[in-house]
Amino acid sequence: MNMTVIETTVKNGFCCGCGVCAGVCPSQNLAMEWNVYGEYNPVKLQDCKHECGLCVTVCPFADGNPNEDDLGKLLYGNIPQIHYLLETGYFLSIRSGAVIDDAMRIRSASGGLATWFLDELLRRDIVDAVICVHHNDDPQKLFQFVIARSIEEIHEGAGSVYYPVEISEVLQYIRQNPGRYAIIGLPCLLKGLRLAQMKSVVLRERIVMMVGLACANQKSTYFTRYAAWKAGIPDGELFGVSYRKKNPEKRLARFFTFQFKDSMGKVITQKWDDEIGLMYHNRFCTIHSCDCCDDMFAECADVCFMDAWLPEYICEPRGTSVWIARSMMANEILMAGVAQGLIYDREVNLDEMLAGQSSMRWKRELLGYRLTLMHNAGEMVPTKRVVPTEGKMLSKLEKTRCKAAFEIQRDGKKIFVTSGYAEVGVWFSSVWNNVSWHVKVGRIVAKYYSLCVTLGKYFVNKWKN
Repeated sequence: MNMTVIETTVKNGFCCGCGVCAGVCPSQNLAMEWNVYGEYNPVKLQDCKHECGLCVTVCPFADGNPNEDDLGKLLYGNIPQIHYLLETGYFLSIRSGAVIDDAMRIRSASGGLATWFLDELLRRDIVDAVICVHHNDDPQKLFQFVIARSIEEIHEGAGSVYYPVEISEVLQYIRQNPGRYAIIGLPCLLKGLRLAQMKSVVLRERIVMMVGLACANQKSTYFTRYAAWKAGIPDGELFGVSYRKKNPEKRLARFFTFQFKDSMGKVITQKWDDEIGLMYHNRFCTIHSCDCCDDMFAECADVCFMDAWLPEYICEPRGTSVWIARSMMANEILMAGVAQGLIYDREVNLDEMLAGQSSMRWKRELLGYRLTLMHNAGEMVPTKRVVPTEGKMLSKLEKTRCKAAFEIQRDGKKIFVTSGYAEVGVWFSSVWNNVSWHVKVGRIVAKYYSLCVTLGKYFVNKWKN
């Protein structure tokens, strides 16, 4: 008898909540529901009749399935002039830039390139619809995947979302309704969809473009709910949120704010204060599968977009993007946009890109040590491209930070179940204060050292030009 994802991935704590398993179940025996920690998991609606094991073979965190290198080679390995790097997977081009359209740029998360790219897919009649994330007028489910058939509907989904979404219902729709679809999502979702395409001719034919978003970690619903509570919105009264509201009048690219909407329609702006920032970067409300993920740049996507945290853009509050193009079609669309003067760009080398994406070290060099910590704690350890290590090449600061992040991730998800929101900040402060002094000092030094180096490079370049 074949086991389901519930007896394997979910039981072992590695479900990323993508919903692919429920979307492809031939008997529709699975549905995605919230667990007590504010994360999506599949649940059985009835006993499995087929016992086909399909749900396991499409799971991005199930052992035995092809990894990102395997899938990337199958998808892109034979493209003429393709390149490959361990950090990025396959690629034809890596460049930074932004759209010329200022309104689109300000409305989008970074430089507006992902939104512009999705628009082009519709304009060129490459797809009939784009699967993207929209706000949802339900306080229990603030965001959901929708089928956008117009540029206006695509624009409604512009902006970052740090909230769980799952694709099961939309995937069932695609299976039942012929058409050409593009999907934009996080690396784990797109890997699951690639695995599903290996099992389904229908999905191979109908999903014609996958657009990835670089990802450091996913958050549970409680991250948003706690931030809203700090802004004065009681739990259950939050009806909308924008995570990165830009202010073009500010001088720095990293200056953005939350914008919450309560049940009465009142809009409240809240800064990303020190506590929320520390929580975000130290795995608070991060789902456990992210602790085991080694794919930051959506290596199964035709193109991946991310923030360009590069020195020259540090004083650009409108935002700038980096893209990694893998398929010939995606690369051609972007380069045509450059040639037509719709977007501006420049080539980016690997060192520059990695310097602007500090989480990549967490996904690779530090992952081996985290897997060892999991093993030593008696947890199941999934098979990844990175093997478990004792961390001999890591600094003491990095090891201590790994251990602290594990404590925050493990205990932080329980605090909302056992205590009230008022206790969360007190708990986090106590945990953070117990972290070895050199980690806190190291973070402060790294923060200001990085800022000084970045600004120095920026002004040197300005002086040279």
